[in-house]
Amino acid sequence: MPVMSPVHEDVTTAVRDADVICTVTSASRPLFEDSALRREGLHVNAVGAYGTTRRELPTELVTRAGLFVESTEAVLREAGDILIPVSEGALPARPVMTELGDVLTGRHPGRVSEAEVTVFESVGVPVEDAVACDLLYQCAVARGAGVDVGFS
Repeated sequence: MPVMSPVHEDVTTAVRDADVICTVTSASRPLFEDSALRREGLHVNAVGAYGTTRRELPTELVTRAGLFVESTEAVLREAGDILIPVSEGALPARPVMTELGDVLTGRHPGRVSEAEVTVFESVGVPVEDAVACDLLYQCAVARGAGVDVGFS
């Protein structure tokens, strides 16, 4: 098996010039320092860390970014990326967060400027799983793939 070399030597160089960062880990502390993030207009999808004591993002990033979520209530119950900065006093108990539904329905414009740094903090909600399953099913039907399993 060939040895693969990393694309970047460390996480700091990986995020330094990124326009979009996706974190998908079970980290318990931030993956990088806020000072490593130099791009205006940066967007971060934080979808990995779960629970109130896990986090992927540094407090400084969370406090300066526009925060987007699936569900404010779910995030305030279980997203360490938000709850830890709240416990540190860096964010209010109910920080300003925009739900994706508000963006999709036009009640919120989404990004308000080209320079705005945004974070999507995902905790996963059941409706996303249902929509993803339906999409996969529709694709399988369209391609004639899969096997029908009868339920009785």
